[in-house]
Amino acid sequence: MSKNVSNGRFPVFWAIFLGPILLWVCLFKDFLNGPIVIMKDTYSIYGMFKFFYNNLFNGVVPLWDPFVKLGMPYISIANSGVLSPLMALFGSLHFLGVNYYVSFILFILFYFILGLGGFYLLALEVLGDRFYAWLSFVALLFSGMGPMLFNQLFVYFIFCPAVWMLYFLFRFSRTFDRKYFLGMTAALANMFCFYIPFYFLTLFLFFAVLMVFLYPFYLKAFASGLTNFILRNKKTFFGCALFFVFALMPLIFFKVSLNGADILFLSRRASSENVVISEKELGKDTVSAMTFNEVSLQGTLGERINAGRLFSNLDKYYYVSDDFFYIPLIIYLIIFITIFNYFERRQFLILCLGLGLFLLSLGQAAPLHRILYDTIFYFKYFRNFFFFSAFLIPLIILFAAFRLKELFDSSKFYDKRWRNVFLNTFLHLVFLGLLFWQGDILMTSYLTVILSCIFFNILFFQPRLSRILLFLILLLEPFQVFTSFGANTLGFRFSPPADHSVPLFNYQRPSLSNRRPFPIFPEKEDYGDVWYDLTMKDSKGYIPGTPMIVTKFTYLLSKTLDENIFLNYICHKFYVYDRVRFLKDYSDIKMAEVFKNNENLALVAQPLEDGAYQEKIQAPAVPLIVTRDSDNFKVLDFNPNRIRLMTDFNAGKFLVYTDSFEKYWKVLINGHEQKLYRANTAFKGVWVPAGKNEVIFQYSIMGEKELYLLLLLFNCLFLIYFLRIICIRGF
Repeated sequence: MSKNVSNGRFPVFWAIFLGPILLWVCLFKDFLNGPIVIMKDTYSIYGMFKFFYNNLFNGVVPLWDPFVKLGMPYISIANSGVLSPLMALFGSLHFLGVNYYVSFILFILFYFILGLGGFYLLALEVLGDRFYAWLSFVALLFSGMGPMLFNQLFVYFIFCPAVWMLYFLFRFSRTFDRKYFLGMTAALANMFCFYIPFYFLTLFLFFAVLMVFLYPFYLKAFASGLTNFILRNKKTFFGCALFFVFALMPLIFFKVSLNGADILFLSRRASSENVVISEKELGKDTVSAMTFNEVSLQGTLGERINAGRLFSNLDKYYYVSDDFFYIPLIIYLIIFITIFNYFERRQFLILCLGLGLFLLSLGQAAPLHRILYDTIFYFKYFRNFFFFSAFLIPLIILFAAFRLKELFDSSKFYDKRWRNVFLNTFLHLVFLGLLFWQGDILMTSYLTVILSCIFFNILFFQPRLSRILLFLILLLEPFQVFTSFGANTLGFRFSPPADHSVPLFNYQRPSLSNRRPFPIFPEKEDYGDVWYDLTMKDSKGYIPGTPMIVTKFTYLLSKTLDENIFLNYICHKFYVYDRVRFLKDYSDIKMAEVFKNNENLALVAQPLEDGAYQEKIQAPAVPLIVTRDSDNFKVLDFNPNRIRLMTDFNAGKFLVYTDSFEKYWKVLINGHEQKLYRANTAFKGVWVPAGKNEVIFQYSIMGEKELYLLLLLFNCLFLIYFLRIICIRGF
């Protein structure tokens, strides 16, 4: 088989690579062609994908999301993958008439295959044999990494650029060729577009430490080769270094711009219960380091994975759970039957690397995380350690392939055949007994163990027996697991918004009865919010108990007021007041009474010395509520970052826009910037003079839009340049 592949015979390629992929596609056809909707974080990423490219093709880089939680900064651009050239490519299919949902499904399928290709090449580098690399590729294809595409895409966002980075690093360490250095840079740049790089940084840290102990002389040779490469390719090195720094800028910009901004990251709180925050706490840094409990209690592998589910109840995986840590049984079986075999250094490195990541991913259940949290700064800034399954599953598969290769290549495998038959049969029977003892085991799992035992026993006497039969044994259990998984998810049918849309301004937010939550996950308000971003229509402004991200003062107001009073007030977007009261803080006024009685009085957060009571003796009892366009008030233009109004009042008024206040908003009246006040605790307010005026509310952080567009452009150009080099010089 290896010879055919190396000679480039296309029928063989189609059979051994595209054949398993097509089988996988058939197993997941209901996920790919629409009846079963994507779920959880994959659904959220689709919302980011459509919201960004839909607005981008409308001519706007969305920096603010006005449709959910009364408006909040759209911070997902930095690490949701939308700045990746691959997402841009599939997002552009809109111009060919392909809707956004189909484009996104095509993207995740392509990204899945791209990651599998990188894993095959990496396995080929490590194992040095095409058959075992191909077997690793098939095992990963039919592992839990596949189903996680549809409900936890972040795992694959972590895996794919990491595996390509490691492949290019291995190739570069052997050849010191410029194309592989460019490949490493491209992989790293894309890694910074997809989620946060701390997972790969941790993998690389563990790998580097192990290399120091196991291959010290190799590291010395690598350092010498890298130095010579830099001296010979100064322009390439410094160009890639500059691009690397530029690729980091969105994450740095994200941290700097939000440090001290008016945002709460409540998802960082260790408790999932309602979080109550005082006004004094609102001034604290909301993107600072998390406590050890906040990092290690939730989202760990120990919390998500039940060891009993590794082998039992495999036909009962639940789609709404993103803990599909599944590896084909034959992989565990190979490791088990080779347990007494010799470990060479590469196998020991993979074993230690996997063990280290596993202990870390357990959080508080193992001491390693506490040590790293106390000694290495970045461990205070990320959690969700079950995402390390992006590395653990491939490492286990790679380790098993190594053990299998060692077994087949050993001369002892064919010596003392009857002793080997006895030992092999005994180990398979022990494994079979363990499965039987655990209970709730699939019939195909038992069949896999029996056929594996027969296969290895025959192989002792017939060395020419085709090892491709191992591929068929490998497929037995995954076929039943994935078939059952598809059957269990048939109830999750929902057609998410997929067509291009243009945001239209409405003066009123919908009532409770008109809410449109995510119908499959009604208890998850954040998933319901995605629907509003997909359609670019207003939610009712509801603030759930503990939202993931929300503006500070909006959250404070929602927890201060009775829910009905709060919702009755924010259902209207514009209030026109005649009276204003300036307050140092809100502690000396009964907020609930002011909102409940709908007084014609706006409360402005401003030190007393900057203003006094601004009240008219003769004024209506209630403010003017704007419900539609009129001669006095009209919305001229609207997009997520900006709203332009025309006003024509007979006297000066104080206008309150019930979209969340945030320090990067500004207001212009007739082209001149005016003071923007935080009014009624959480909203934007401005004095509007009498007569006809143009009022513009604009959200903008200096350089943010330009940075995102430049990075998207440079990512695309760098990838094109790299592919051109590969086409000229070979892969």
